Amino acid sequence: MSRAVLHVILNSHLDPAWLWSRAQGEDAALATARTTCDLLDEFPEIHATRGEAWFYETVERFDPATFRRLRRHVADGRLHVVGGWYVQPDCNLASASTYALHGRVAGAYFRRRFGVRVRTGFNPDSFGHAATLPDFYVAAGIENYLFMRPDPREKADLPGEVFRWRGPGGALRLTLLRTPFFAHHDPGVPAKDCPEPVADLGERWFDIALLADAGEAAVRRERYRQTGPLRFSETTLGM
Repeated sequence: MSRAVLHVILNSHLDPAWLWSRAQGEDAALATARTTCDLLDEFPEIHATRGEAWFYETVERFDPATFRRLRRHVADGRLHVVGGWYVQPDCNLASASTYALHGRVAGAYFRRRFGVRVRTGFNPDSFGHAATLPDFYVAAGIENYLFMRPDPREKADLPGEVFRWRGPGGALRLTLLRTPFFAHHDPGVPAKDCPEPVADLGERWFDIALLADAGEAAVRRERYRQTGPLRFSETTLGM
Protein backbone atom coordinates (compact mmCIF):
# COMPACT_ATOMS: atom_id res chain seq x y z
CA MET A 1 0.00 0.00 0.00
CA SER A 2 1.39 3.39 -0.95
CA ARG A 3 1.79 6.04 1.72
CA ALA A 4 -0.56 9.02 1.71
CA VAL A 5 0.95 12.45 1.14
CA LEU A 6 -0.26 15.29 3.36
CA HIS A 7 0.18 18.80 1.97
CA VAL A 8 -0.07 21.44 4.71
CA ILE A 9 -0.86 24.79 3.11
CA LEU A 10 0.09 27.83 5.17
CA ASN A 11 -2.21 30.75 4.60
CA SER A 12 -2.41 34.15 6.25
CA HIS A 13 -6.09 34.95 6.60
CA LEU A 14 -6.57 38.65 7.17
CA ASP A 15 -9.74 40.74 7.58
CA PRO A 16 -8.25 44.26 7.33
CA ALA A 17 -11.60 46.06 7.52
CA TRP A 18 -13.36 43.91 10.11
CA LEU A 19 -13.61 45.71 13.46
CA TRP A 20 -10.34 47.53 12.70
CA SER A 21 -9.44 50.99 11.56
CA ARG A 22 -7.62 51.35 8.26
CA ALA A 23 -4.32 51.94 10.05
CA GLN A 24 -4.79 48.80 12.17
CA GLY A 25 -5.54 46.73 9.08
CA GLU A 26 -2.44 48.04 7.35
CA ASP A 27 -0.34 47.29 10.41
CA ALA A 28 -1.66 43.72 10.53
CA ALA A 29 -0.77 43.26 6.86
CA LEU A 30 2.78 44.45 7.47
CA ALA A 31 3.23 42.19 10.51
CA THR A 32 1.86 39.19 8.63
CA ALA A 33 4.16 39.86 5.65
CA ARG A 34 7.23 40.06 7.88
CA THR A 35 6.30 36.90 9.78
CA THR A 36 5.70 34.97 6.57
CA CYS A 37 9.07 36.05 5.16
CA ASP A 38 10.83 35.16 8.41
CA LEU A 39 9.36 31.64 8.38
CA LEU A 40 10.20 31.11 4.71
CA ASP A 41 13.75 32.26 5.38
CA GLU A 42 14.17 29.95 8.37
CA PHE A 43 12.51 26.79 7.04
CA PRO A 44 13.49 26.00 3.43
CA GLU A 45 10.85 23.24 3.10
CA ILE A 46 7.92 25.55 3.87
CA HIS A 47 5.62 26.94 1.19
CA ALA A 48 2.97 29.58 1.91
CA THR A 49 0.11 31.34 0.16
CA ARG A 50 -0.95 34.94 0.10
CA GLY A 51 -3.69 36.53 -1.97
CA GLU A 52 -5.28 39.94 -2.52
CA ALA A 53 -3.47 42.64 -4.45
CA TRP A 54 -4.36 45.10 -1.66
CA PHE A 55 -2.10 43.20 0.74
CA TYR A 56 0.93 43.40 -1.53
CA GLU A 57 0.25 47.04 -2.42
CA THR A 58 0.16 47.91 1.28
CA VAL A 59 3.51 46.25 1.93
CA GLU A 60 5.01 47.85 -1.17
CA ARG A 61 3.86 51.29 -0.02
CA PHE A 62 4.90 51.17 3.64
CA ASP A 63 7.75 48.64 3.80
CA PRO A 64 9.70 48.35 0.51
CA ALA A 65 12.34 46.11 2.09
CA THR A 66 9.74 43.48 3.10
CA PHE A 67 8.11 43.80 -0.30
CA ARG A 68 11.43 42.89 -1.91
CA ARG A 69 11.54 39.82 0.34
CA LEU A 70 8.03 38.85 -0.78
CA ARG A 71 9.03 39.21 -4.42
CA ARG A 72 12.07 37.00 -3.87
CA HIS A 73 9.99 34.25 -2.27
CA VAL A 74 7.45 34.42 -5.09
CA ALA A 75 10.25 34.20 -7.64
CA ASP A 76 11.71 31.21 -5.78
CA GLY A 77 8.35 29.43 -6.00
CA ARG A 78 7.76 29.17 -2.26
CA LEU A 79 5.25 32.00 -1.78
CA HIS A 80 2.24 31.32 -3.99
CA VAL A 81 -0.04 34.16 -5.04
CA VAL A 82 -3.67 33.03 -4.89
CA GLY A 83 -7.06 34.68 -5.16
CA GLY A 84 -6.51 36.80 -8.24
CA TRP A 85 -8.68 39.60 -6.88
CA TYR A 86 -7.99 42.93 -5.21
CA VAL A 87 -9.55 41.83 -1.89
CA GLN A 88 -11.68 38.93 -0.71
CA PRO A 89 -15.07 40.49 -1.46
CA ASP A 90 -18.63 39.75 -0.60
CA CYS A 91 -19.54 37.12 -3.18
CA ASN A 92 -23.31 37.69 -3.14
CA LEU A 93 -24.04 41.41 -3.32
CA ALA A 94 -21.34 42.97 -5.51
CA SER A 95 -22.24 44.00 -9.05
CA ALA A 96 -21.02 42.20 -12.17
CA SER A 97 -18.76 45.09 -13.04
CA THR A 98 -17.14 44.87 -9.59
CA TYR A 99 -16.19 41.21 -10.03
CA ALA A 100 -14.81 41.90 -13.51
CA LEU A 101 -12.81 44.86 -12.22
CA HIS A 102 -11.34 42.74 -9.41
CA GLY A 103 -9.89 40.36 -11.99
CA ARG A 104 -8.55 43.06 -14.32
CA VAL A 105 -6.95 45.28 -11.67
CA ALA A 106 -5.45 42.50 -9.55
CA GLY A 107 -4.37 40.43 -12.53
CA ALA A 108 -2.51 43.37 -14.03
CA TYR A 109 -0.85 44.13 -10.70
CA PHE A 110 0.41 40.59 -10.16
CA ARG A 111 1.75 40.36 -13.70
CA ARG A 112 3.48 43.74 -13.42
CA ARG A 113 4.98 43.38 -9.95
CA PHE A 114 5.60 39.62 -9.75
CA GLY A 115 5.44 38.30 -13.29
CA VAL A 116 2.85 35.69 -12.34
CA ARG A 117 -0.57 34.68 -13.58
CA VAL A 118 -2.80 33.62 -10.71
CA ARG A 119 -4.43 30.27 -11.40
CA THR A 120 -6.34 29.56 -8.17
CA GLY A 121 -9.27 31.58 -6.86
CA PHE A 122 -9.33 31.74 -3.08
CA ASN A 123 -12.23 32.97 -0.93
CA PRO A 124 -12.05 31.06 2.36
CA ASP A 125 -14.09 33.55 4.36
CA SER A 126 -16.62 34.99 1.91
CA PHE A 127 -20.24 34.55 2.96
CA GLY A 128 -22.02 33.15 -0.05
CA HIS A 129 -21.16 32.73 -3.71
CA ALA A 130 -23.07 34.09 -6.68
CA ALA A 131 -23.92 31.51 -9.35
CA THR A 132 -22.09 33.68 -11.90
CA LEU A 133 -18.66 33.48 -10.20
CA PRO A 134 -17.29 30.77 -12.55
CA ASP A 135 -17.86 33.07 -15.54
CA PHE A 136 -15.92 35.95 -13.94
CA TYR A 137 -13.10 33.71 -12.76
CA VAL A 138 -12.62 32.01 -16.10
CA ALA A 139 -12.53 35.41 -17.81
CA ALA A 140 -9.73 36.37 -15.42
CA GLY A 141 -7.73 33.21 -16.19
CA ILE A 142 -8.56 31.36 -12.96
CA GLU A 143 -8.54 27.57 -13.32
CA ASN A 144 -9.24 26.32 -9.78
CA TYR A 145 -11.20 27.62 -6.85
CA LEU A 146 -11.08 27.04 -3.10
CA PHE A 147 -13.65 28.25 -0.59
CA MET A 148 -14.85 27.36 2.89
CA ARG A 149 -18.37 28.76 3.19
CA PRO A 150 -20.95 27.34 2.93
CA ASP A 151 -19.89 24.20 4.76
CA PRO A 152 -22.11 21.09 4.99
CA ARG A 153 -23.79 22.45 8.11
CA GLU A 154 -24.91 25.53 6.17
CA LYS A 155 -25.74 23.82 2.86
CA ALA A 156 -26.17 20.07 3.04
CA ASP A 157 -26.76 19.47 -0.69
CA LEU A 158 -23.30 20.44 -1.94
CA PRO A 159 -22.09 17.86 -4.49
CA GLY A 160 -18.97 17.02 -2.51
CA GLU A 161 -15.58 18.35 -1.53
CA VAL A 162 -14.25 18.23 -5.08
CA PHE A 163 -16.57 19.10 -7.93
CA ARG A 164 -16.91 21.08 -11.14
CA TRP A 165 -18.99 24.23 -11.08
CA ARG A 166 -20.66 25.52 -14.25
CA GLY A 167 -21.70 29.17 -14.44
CA PRO A 168 -24.75 30.48 -16.34
CA GLY A 169 -22.46 31.53 -19.19
CA GLY A 170 -21.14 27.99 -19.53
CA ALA A 171 -17.77 28.53 -17.83
CA LEU A 172 -16.55 25.43 -16.05
CA ARG A 173 -13.90 25.28 -13.35
CA LEU A 174 -12.49 22.75 -10.98
CA THR A 175 -13.77 23.74 -7.56
CA LEU A 176 -12.19 22.58 -4.33
CA LEU A 177 -14.38 22.86 -1.28
CA ARG A 178 -12.15 22.72 1.76
CA THR A 179 -13.85 22.63 5.13
CA PRO A 180 -13.00 23.02 7.90
CA PHE A 181 -9.72 24.88 8.23
CA PHE A 182 -7.16 23.97 10.85
CA ALA A 183 -6.40 27.16 12.75
CA HIS A 184 -3.91 27.73 15.55
CA HIS A 185 -6.03 30.17 17.52
CA ASP A 186 -4.97 28.52 20.78
CA PRO A 187 -1.20 28.09 21.09
CA GLY A 188 -1.84 25.41 23.72
CA VAL A 189 -3.55 23.05 21.26
CA PRO A 190 -1.04 21.07 19.19
CA ALA A 191 -1.90 20.01 15.66
CA LYS A 192 -2.22 16.32 16.56
CA ASP A 193 -5.01 17.15 19.04
CA CYS A 194 -7.09 19.14 16.57
CA PRO A 195 -10.35 17.18 16.02
CA GLU A 196 -11.03 18.53 12.54
CA PRO A 197 -10.21 16.05 9.73
CA VAL A 198 -8.28 16.86 6.61
CA ALA A 199 -9.90 16.55 3.19
CA ASP A 200 -9.38 13.04 1.82
CA LEU A 201 -8.39 13.20 -1.85
CA GLY A 202 -7.30 9.58 -2.10
CA GLU A 203 -3.57 9.19 -1.66
CA ARG A 204 -3.02 12.95 -1.46
CA TRP A 205 -4.50 14.89 1.42
CA PHE A 206 -4.25 18.53 2.22
CA ASP A 207 -4.98 20.74 5.16
CA ILE A 208 -4.93 24.51 5.47
CA ALA A 209 -3.19 25.91 8.53
CA LEU A 210 -4.05 29.51 9.22
CA LEU A 211 -0.99 31.64 9.73
CA ALA A 212 -0.97 35.21 10.95
CA ASP A 213 1.49 37.22 12.97
CA ALA A 214 0.28 35.57 16.16
CA GLY A 215 0.72 32.13 14.59
CA GLU A 216 4.49 32.23 14.26
CA ALA A 217 5.20 30.52 17.58
CA ALA A 218 2.72 27.74 16.81
CA VAL A 219 4.27 27.09 13.40
CA ARG A 220 7.75 26.94 14.89
CA ARG A 221 6.64 24.57 17.64
CA GLU A 222 4.80 22.23 15.29
CA ARG A 223 7.73 22.18 12.89
CA TYR A 224 9.98 20.81 15.61
CA ARG A 225 7.36 18.40 16.97
CA GLN A 226 7.41 16.30 13.80
CA THR A 227 9.10 12.93 14.08
CA GLY A 228 9.42 12.62 10.31
CA PRO A 229 9.66 14.94 7.31
CA LEU A 230 6.62 17.12 6.68
CA ARG A 231 6.46 18.74 3.29
CA PHE A 232 4.70 22.07 2.89
CA SER A 233 3.53 22.56 -0.68
CA GLU A 234 0.83 23.79 -3.02
CA THR A 235 0.82 20.91 -5.49
CA THR A 236 -2.70 19.83 -4.56
CA LEU A 237 -4.03 23.13 -5.87
CA GLY A 238 -2.13 22.73 -9.14
CA MET A 239 -0.02 25.82 -8.71
